[in-house]
Amino acid sequence: MEIFNKTADDAEQFRCLSNFKLVSRASGLVFRDQAMKRLRVLSLSFSVAETRYVHGDFDLGLEKLTSLKAVDIGIDCRCATPQEVLQAESAIRDSISLNPSRPSLDLCRHFERENPWDIPRGMPEPEIIMQELVLI
Repeated sequence: MEIFNKTADDAEQFRCLSNFKLVSRASGLVFRDQAMKRLRVLSLSFSVAETRYVHGDFDLGLEKLTSLKAVDIGIDCRCATPQEVLQAESAIRDSISLNPSRPSLDLCRHFERENPWDIPRGMPEPEIIMQELVLI
């Protein structure tokens, strides 16, 4: 899902939105220039493993939301490697640091202890991970 500005009509679609919350298993949300010009509070929740698998990266374009005051992000760590979790957090922090309004960031990990990579028998196959995620 992309929030973007192709024409003047698109820019008007979210002109009054000040709070936005999205809970998604795989976040494909990407904010473009001039999107949600009055957005002050953003809350997102997504799975690191599913977002990485479906979209490949964690670039949300948070630096383009120039009216932001507060960002609250919950990341689901299930089935993600520790490195993937750190990559997601780093991408989010980097994007926030580039935001001219310097919004506050509350970044929270969820289900960190339910990670199959911590099990001594090794990493599960990707097909098994996806089957388990569908069952959730």
